[in-house]
Parts: sequence; structure tokens; C-alpha cells
Amino acid sequence: MGFSVTSCENTEKALGSKQEELVRHLQNAVDYFGRSREFYCEQQTNPHPRMHLEDTTLQVRTYYINYPRESFPGRDIEKQPPDWQPQSVSAHANASDVAKFFQTVLEGASTGQYVSSILCVEDNGNNSECSGGYWLPKHQQALFGQEIVNGQLCCCAVAQDIVAHEFTHALTSWTVEFNPLTKKATGLDYINQSGALDESYADIFAILIANQNESDIGQWNWNIGSGFGHNGAAVRNLQHPGNCAEPQPEHMDNYLNAPENNDHGGVHHNSGIHNKAAYNLLTSQDNQGNYLFDVTSAAQLFYLALTRLSKRSDFIGSRRAIQQSAKTLFGQESPELKEQIRDAIALSFDRVGVRVLLFDNVPMKFWTMLLNLDCLAGILFLRRHLM
Repeated sequence: MGFSVTSCENTEKALGSKQEELVRHLQNAVDYFGRSREFYCEQQTNPHPRMHLEDTTLQVRTYYINYPRESFPGRDIEKQPPDWQPQSVSAHANASDVAKFFQTVLEGASTGQYVSSILCVEDNGNNSECSGGYWLPKHQQALFGQEIVNGQLCCCAVAQDIVAHEFTHALTSWTVEFNPLTKKATGLDYINQSGALDESYADIFAILIANQNESDIGQWNWNIGSGFGHNGAAVRNLQHPGNCAEPQPEHMDNYLNAPENNDHGGVHHNSGIHNKAAYNLLTSQDNQGNYLFDVTSAAQLFYLALTRLSKRSDFIGSRRAIQQSAKTLFGQESPELKEQIRDAIALSFDRVGVRVLLFDNVPMKFWTMLLNLDCLAGILFLRRHLM
């Protein structure tokens, strides 16, 4: 299918000492999977007309790169008549969909630019192999490699869930311990349990974004990166963490205490435990058998939890953050629904061994009462708080 221009907008962009006029075009082109995708690109009108993969409104830009020979971000991906190349279409449209999701579903979220550099055989036959996707904090952009899939070189940015995963690493770095005065955040420390949380939240949003058009959670695809793992397996599976290219644990009994020089303390391995808790929560049902969450409410819940994490948060800290976020998000719902959500969160984490001790949630006010020998008031306060 050829592209069609259905709308355009004029913008200007500073480029060194020159001004280049850009016209924003809505495109329709076929992606790697044969699907028709809509996305915006920019057409430079001077000095030489050319069209490239950039959306100035969403702040999405996609480049070719011959990594590691070229420096970041690489080269503009320009339209080659008669149409855009399918893998490049997937990469740019996927990043655009992630940006739209974050900006519309996560109202008030701190976001930045969605820049991708892709290794792709469509780039003049580039046959360099570099597996996986990466968020590069130093460059504030993502890098997506390519590898052999079904006998052909394929850029991993064709997978919506992989693209969403990498840009959720960006979202986390823009959100955790955000300082409204400096407009900066610390992000999660990429080590041990805080690093495993970084990986898990990226997986959670990957699943939410990839399944956003499926209203029936019972029909969701819980795999991430299908075909891009070893021997064509999925890279992750939230439903069955052990059923993926590199099997993960789904209970704290199997938590791996790895040294820091081994996958930063096992961040990609141990994230399966928090992933399983998230799966348990996302598939929780009310007393009538209806799912408690949909894509929007789940995304907002996990995003609010991110805003409550600190850079060294652990799995229990995430559980607490989700509990507190649920109180905020569902505070106006019926007492029955609030109780069901509260119980679902507790059960989801209990089932993977991430348990909170009885007195862990007791606020300082209770202990102050006891120290003041106002034991009765303290006991009554504790009863109201825990029941």
C-alpha cells in the first residue's frame, strides 16, 4: 500500500545558523507484519525537499545507525520511493504509539523525547548483528539491534513490546524521585532489587501497551519479544516467568543473590518475581468474576506507584507504593470495591513471597501514642489502620 498525505502542518526548526521549514505529514504505510500503520513524519522544504521519520509534536524521531561505527543518534531515515520500508515503519510507529500512550493515559507524567537509533538491514543492506534493545541514559535515547529471526535479519524495534519496554526505562528515569524545582529525577538504581524493579516496570508497561486494543484481559498475550529470545523463544513471559528464553523465578524462595558483577545483581533474572506479582494483580477479579482493572486503570496505578518509589526501593517497597497508589486512584469507589482491590494487591504479592510483616505498615503515630502511655488510643488507632 502506498502512502497518502491526509494532513500537514507547518513548523520551523533551528538547525545551526539556518532555519529549515518543516511540514508535518500524516502517513499511512505497511509495517513489518503487513499491517497498515499511521504515523507522522516531517518534510523539509528547503534547501532540498526530503521527508524523514520525525514527529515534532510527539517528540519522536527514528534514525538509522551503523553501530558501533557511527556516533549517536545516526542518520535520518528518509522516504525512499515508492514507499517507506516496513521494518522502519514498525520502529517509528511503535515509538509513536508509546509516546501517545504515556502522554494521554498517564496524565501529568514527566516525559522527554522518544529518540531511537536502529540497526536495520533496510539501511543499505546493513547486516551487522547486535541483539536486544537498550535505553542509553547518557544519550537519552534508545538503541535497537537486529538479529536473525525466521532466517532473516530483523530489527527488534518491529516488536511493540520491546520498544515499549525500553522507553519505560526512560519513563522510570524521568519519574522516580522527581524534583519539581530542578525538573530532574534520579531514577531507580540499576542494581539488585531496585534494578529488578526497573526491569519489571518496563515489562509491565510493555504488556499494557502491546495489549491496549484488547479489552478482554483473558485474551492478552503475556509474552515479550516473541521470536527474539534464544532459539526463537520469547524474551519474557509475565504469566509463566520460567517459560521464556532465559527462565526466571516467580517466587522469593528462588531469588538469586547474585554479585553486582553478574547482571548488576541479577536484575534481569529476579525481575520475574515482581512480574508474576503484576500478572496476579492484572488478572484479579471481583466477586462477580469481572476483572478489577483495565489497561487505563492498571497503567495509572503502576505509574502512580513509580512516583512513590525511591532510587533504592525493593519489592516490598513496590508493594507498599502500589497499595498507597490504589488508595489514591480508587478513593472515590465503593467500600466493597476498595476492599477487593486492597485484598487483590495483598494476595498478588503474598503469592510470590513478597510479604509485609504485621507491624511494617504501622505509622509512627501509633508508636508515639504508646510511648505517651496512651495505650488504649494506640490500640484503637491500630485497629482502624489495619482492618
